[in-house]
Amino acid sequence: MKNRVLITGAEGFIARNIIQELKHKVEFIKVSRKSHYKITNLLSFENLKNIDIAIHCAAKTFIPDSFTNPYKYYHFNINSSLKVAEFCRLKKIKTLIFINAYPYGIPKYLPIDEKHPLEPHSPYNS
Repeated sequence: MKNRVLITGAEGFIARNIIQELKHKVEFIKVSRKSHYKITNLLSFENLKNIDIAIHCAAKTFIPDSFTNPYKYYHFNINSSLKVAEFCRLKKIKTLIFINAYPYGIPKYLPIDEKHPLEPHSPYNS
């Protein structure tokens, strides 16, 4: 039996590549703007059962807009992350993978590891 993986931001670059790489190994439940699930509304997820892993890739990402309206970016990105974490808590999903594409800024050294200083360059990356 394949693991069932909830993946948010399923139409985005990172999520599409994760799905492509793992599509034969896991069953994906895809959440995106095109799906009937609303990432900021826990009630839209209440019928989902038997999820083994959640991968959270959803975010507002257009960097120029993140400077003109940072509150909108902070609100959506933080709120959606909290909702996914709460969903995992309620459904007792033990593994939540949070994807952030670029929190480190210009690398100080390579390869980047968890000890690298965080220096985001836009409200999107914060």
